[in-house]
Amino acid sequence: MKLSQKRITIKLYLFWGEIMKGKIDLHMHSAYSIDGEFEPKVLIEKAKEAKIEVVALSDHNSIAGVDEMVAYGKEAGIRVIPAIEFDTKFEGFDTHILGYNLDYHHPCFDGYDKKIDAKIHDSFRGVMQRIKDYFGAVVEIDEIIEDISKGGNPFDKMYGRILHDPRNAHIEAFKPYQPGGHRSEPAVVNFYWDLLSAGTPCYVPVDYPK
Repeated sequence: MKLSQKRITIKLYLFWGEIMKGKIDLHMHSAYSIDGEFEPKVLIEKAKEAKIEVVALSDHNSIAGVDEMVAYGKEAGIRVIPAIEFDTKFEGFDTHILGYNLDYHHPCFDGYDKKIDAKIHDSFRGVMQRIKDYFGAVVEIDEIIEDISKGGNPFDKMYGRILHDPRNAHIEAFKPYQPGGHRSEPAVVNFYWDLLSAGTPCYVPVDYPK
């Protein structure tokens, strides 16, 4: 196992030899994931369009969408592997552990996603305050927190709004994430890992399980 500068991903492929026979995607997030966008039905539709035969729904800390994904997968002739991506800590690093072919109805998952999501949401105000202080950025913290409370991907609402605010266009550190910049695809994800993750001045630790 190799330790990257800011992130470790441990992938536990429990039946790799079998699924390697077809076209696969073992790392998909749905709207049930804190960073997801599409409903399980839409993911299956996109997988069918791409002629993918096996998929794994590995939402962050959540198995809430797996039953839907499995049902839509059966209708479309796509095998769905139940999976999850745990946010954890390893030697001070935010660490993502992927688990596959889980007993996803086990009671240990009951309420787990809400517990971890609450910890992440608790960090947002601190993160935005650090962005505001360190970069001299305009950050409407209360407005963004209110918008996040309405649902949807909080990272798009938070970092996307900060990056696209014209009052922040002059900030040199933000320019690589603006349209056409070399880190603009995907801007929000790259912005987080480059400027807000462990080891950066704006990092706010989340009390993930160790």
